[in-house]
Amino acid sequence: MLKRPGPEDFSRGLAAMGKASVLTPFDPAVYNLRALTRMAATQKTTDALLDLEKALELDRLNSQSQSLLAAFSALADPSNREFAFTREWIRMMPQDLGKISALQAQYRAPSQPR
Repeated sequence: MLKRPGPEDFSRGLAAMGKASVLTPFDPAVYNLRALTRMAATQKTTDALLDLEKALELDRLNSQSQSLLAAFSALADPSNREFAFTREWIRMMPQDLGKISALQAQYRAPSQPR
């Protein structure tokens, strides 16, 4: 039977992602997964955005990183009803909105509209 993850599960997950980032520091997938783990563990986007930024620095065209950036952008958009429930669960600080905009401006894939 599946159980809802608890704080100890998130702590173990974050520790594992920390080790993975040391062992494979040039793999954007590690930072993407750690971004999601941090967001789930803290219910905030601030630290998750730092990991996403690292992933984009490593490979700005990585499709997973681009998809995660698009998801954060959708989460930040209050008119996007698809993320209404998630917005109740995840806290996004005002500075996070600016960070998302900056990441979009700097790392938007060439095929994406501005």
